[in-house]
Amino acid sequence: MDSSNSSKNSNGIGSNYMMSGKVHQPNGAAENRDAKKWIRLAVVFLYLISVSLASIVLATYYIVFWDAKQVYAR
Repeated sequence: MDSSNSSKNSNGIGSNYMMSGKVHQPNGAAENRDAKKWIRLAVVFLYLISVSLASIVLATYYIVFWDAKQVYAR
């Protein structure tokens, strides 16, 4: 490896640079970023499902079981 194509960051870990000046990322970094995107997408999907399920349960309760004309004794 030629010293003009690599430099070290503040931690002393070398970073490889291509001729265009763009940072070359190892395959692991790209896969890690893709995994984070899928996890984030799954969390959003689960949130939407849980909120929708709660609204369906409440709507079903109010349509089927709840009686607006019922008076409670105090």
